[in-house]
This record gives sequence, C-alpha cells and structure tokens, in this order.
Amino acid sequence: MKENSQNIFLELQNAIEILRENYLSTNSVNISEEEMVRQGLAAMMSTLGDAFTNYIPPDQLTNYQSKKVQTVVGIGLIVDFDREGKARVIGALRGSPSDIADISVGSEVYRVNGRGMRKANMRLLNNCLNGPEGSVAELELIADTGSVRKIRVERKPVTIEHIRFHTIADDLLFIRIAWFSGTCYREFIDQLTSHVNDGIKGIVLDLRANSGGSIISTRNIFSALCDQEVMYYCRKVSDENIKDRVLGEHRFDLPIVIIINSATFSAGEVLAGALQDYGRAKVVGVRSGGKGSMQQVFPIEGKIGGAMRITTATNCTPDGRIIQGNGVEPDYLVELDMPELFVDDGAQNYPSEGREYLKKLRAEKLASVHGREKVDQVVVLGDKQKQKAVEILRSMISEK
Repeated sequence: MKENSQNIFLELQNAIEILRENYLSTNSVNISEEEMVRQGLAAMMSTLGDAFTNYIPPDQLTNYQSKKVQTVVGIGLIVDFDREGKARVIGALRGSPSDIADISVGSEVYRVNGRGMRKANMRLLNNCLNGPEGSVAELELIADTGSVRKIRVERKPVTIEHIRFHTIADDLLFIRIAWFSGTCYREFIDQLTSHVNDGIKGIVLDLRANSGGSIISTRNIFSALCDQEVMYYCRKVSDENIKDRVLGEHRFDLPIVIIINSATFSAGEVLAGALQDYGRAKVVGVRSGGKGSMQQVFPIEGKIGGAMRITTATNCTPDGRIIQGNGVEPDYLVELDMPELFVDDGAQNYPSEGREYLKKLRAEKLASVHGREKVDQVVVLGDKQKQKAVEILRSMISEK
C-alpha cells in the first residue's frame, strides 16, 4: 500500500476515534463502526460515477445472489401488484411448494407471516416469501369472491427457468431468454436439437428485457450458432482480449432473427451484436440499452460483510462497435407501444394462464394512465416486433 494511502486511512481511523469519544446520542442511536464503514464504502464507490460499481450491504447480498442463480429458497410464487397496490398471484413455478399448494391465479396475497402486503414494494414482498429452507411462510389469501384462505407453505429450493421455447406454425422456433443462467446453454442445446429433429426451419430469439447473466453460457450459445471464434473483444486492466470458445461448438445453421429493446443489456447485447456482425442473424426492435461493461462481485469477509460489485472489463463487438453508451442498433427499427404488455421477463416456468393474467393486470394499470381505448388498440395490434421478426425469418428461409 502506498504511503499516502496509509496516511489517509490513519486519518479516517482518527476521525472515527474522535467521534466515538465525543458523540452524545440524542436519538437513541448508538455508534456502529461496521455500519459507518459500510455507508462510507458505498459513498466512496459512488464517486467513481459508475452505476454498476457499488457496495452491496449484507442484508441485500442474498437477494442479489438469488438473481444470478438457477435456484432460490422460497415458496415459488410469482406475484405482481395491481393498480390498487394489491399483491396478486400471477402463478406458481412448476414443482414449487406453491404449485403443490394449489394457489389460484388472481388471489390477493393479503398478509405474509402477519405482515400486510397491500401497497408494499416488490423487495419487501420477495423478502417475506423467501427465507431459510424448512422455514414456513404463513399466507393469508383473498380470492376474487372475497373468501379468505390461510395456508402454511414450507420454503424449499425452487428452480427458476430463464429460457422458454414454443413453436410458431410448427416450423419456426421461438426462444425466449430472460437471463443467461449457468445452465442456460445446456437446456438451449437439448431443446434446440430436439426441435431441429422435428423439422423446424428458423429461430426467433427474443432477448428483450434480457439484463445479461453468465458470459460463459452466452459464449457457448454463440458458438453453437456461429462458426466464428471471436464473440467480442474485451478490455481489462491488463488490456487482454477474450477470444476463446468455451464448451460450445458450431451445430446449427438455421436462419435467425433476434428481437431486442432498450432493456436488453450486457450479455444480451454482446450476443446480438456478434451474430449481427457475422451476418448470422437479423436484428429487430429498438436500440439496446448500451451496457458494454462487465462486473465481478468480490465478497468482503469479517464484520463489514456484504460485497463489492466492480466493473472489471468493457467490450465491443467483433467489428469493433463499442456497446457501452451506444447499444446495438437493429437492422429493422420496430417501435412498440406499451412493451410491458408483450415483453415476457423474469422466470419462464409458470403457466400460460398466469401469463395472460399478468398481461391483463398490466393492461389495467396502463388504462388508468392512457385510457382503456388506447390500451385496447395496442392489444389488438399485438406484438409488432415479434410479427416483424416472423415476417423477416420467413423471407430468410425462402431465400435460403
């Protein structure tokens, strides 16, 4: 450590000592050096001006980590708030404790362990639904009929699927990837191989609202679809370039159309940009979000706890297009009114009934702002980005 850095930390230590010796609490709040350091660390990292480099406190670290893995511990209930602030059941993840408990779509989650959920926020709701394995969530549910039901659901490990497949007119495959999880590549290969054997002719790859995930899984998917070596160039502190292909191998030459939007970030942008550069895919939608940096999480041991999420690399596409701040431009610009009605984000393994209910819930919220007539017009027009993707894919198949 440099001498001037040592001096700065000594000065900080002296300042804390002065505070400890002289501060008289007027509000029953005692000095917590651990909390002071946590707040100070967060403030120091904020001076870097990088929204993706920050301190994650211990009480938020579990939730942050749960977004990055395939399995969380909870009851597996998908819930969203209606326009009145009521927490409505969208669906239960397949095989989860809530699926077994048979909780009806549309029911209001009124209380969890005695705590009211009306007009709560999503973080509080998820904190109440999730918890240690073997612990119990006591739910008070109100059905549309007004009847009240109280149930106890034991929390268990729940699998979250971030990838979903369905066919269009039997010969096109629609693949929705909401997050590149660690197991995403294997499921992608297994499902795609099965559908290719059944005779599909092209792929629509929906990366809207994909916020990133495992760059290894992303690279594997790229290498299964493209015979080129470089998916992106990556600049780190050591200025190294990443060119390797991990696990994946070129298997599929099917025509591909990718859908992106302004909420497509990071690994989603890398994959779309690479396949676009090599002419392996056409891109439909609007310019992506422009997050061309990569972060690594460094846990902090000891009393402080938590972790530091630090930007460790920036990247560009194989043709040298810088993603950070620029995003990926689509080949076909197709704007979408009220995209929340059509973009399928988050977990993918809850039933179609729940998806329709979520769309209805979102439409009701939008109608309170834009009017029912406007929302109905948008619903009738449908998912124009998906429609355009299918149109282009049909043309690519004909040309091939």
